[in-house]
Amino acid sequence: MNSAWWNLRLRYQGVIPPEPRTDQHLDPAAKKHIPADIPYMNYYVALLLEFQIFEALCIAKGHTGQLHTCDLYRSREAGRILSEAMQVGKARHWKDVIRMITKGKSDSFSVKAILKYFQPLQQWLHVQNANEEIIGWNTNEEDTMLFQPLHSRSTVIKQSLFLTMIGAALLF
Repeated sequence: MNSAWWNLRLRYQGVIPPEPRTDQHLDPAAKKHIPADIPYMNYYVALLLEFQIFEALCIAKGHTGQLHTCDLYRSREAGRILSEAMQVGKARHWKDVIRMITKGKSDSFSVKAILKYFQPLQQWLHVQNANEEIIGWNTNEEDTMLFQPLHSRSTVIKQSLFLTMIGAALLF
């Protein structure tokens, strides 16, 4: 299981373990969400709802133009709507709260706002990716490593001290 964890980390994040790891280790447990059984879906849904709420508040403020240029600073109407929604707490179903924030225009989950917000970036990236070399990382551990793996604890300590001394020398 540990090797599968590090393969996913390399593939999606471009990182490798700081020292050799085996399946005898259980590195995924260091991420609090895994042993606590906290679903990541909560974060995903929350992020999308944030953009949906942001768009509704921008509309209430009277913002015109692209969504990413909306500034809610000092908007009394946006503040009032958000305050009313927050006061409800868990007393009402989330669909009712969305309906309240959007002034009845929606009571469902939507990804349209996040797509609208990042649309200028998506267009820019499309042009960049068409005209430029795509930059990323290899999904090969040997190609990703900056240094050879450190195999003994004493070597790690010696090299850490050496790098610390070099860093200190560069600062002073």
